[in-house]
Amino acid sequence: MNKNEIRDAGFTEGYARGIDGKPRAMRTPMELILLAPKLVPTFYDAYEQGYAKGKDDFRTLMEWRANAETMQAAREEQEKSHER
Repeated sequence: MNKNEIRDAGFTEGYARGIDGKPRAMRTPMELILLAPKLVPTFYDAYEQGYAKGKDDFRTLMEWRANAETMQAAREEQEKSHER
């Protein structure tokens, strides 16, 4: 099979990112990429790790803010009920 026949068959469509991405640049064997992609170690640089951590921190902050408003309203309600 030549490359065009393989592409037409659709074999490379699903694996294009994995083959052309970092695992291939790290000289990971093609067989490992295609047959067991979950076993291929993927290393991220510091920027990618920081970006992911920043997104997680932001998401956590937004959840905390939403919960803080609810908790504050509950505290005020309890204080009002204790005053009566």
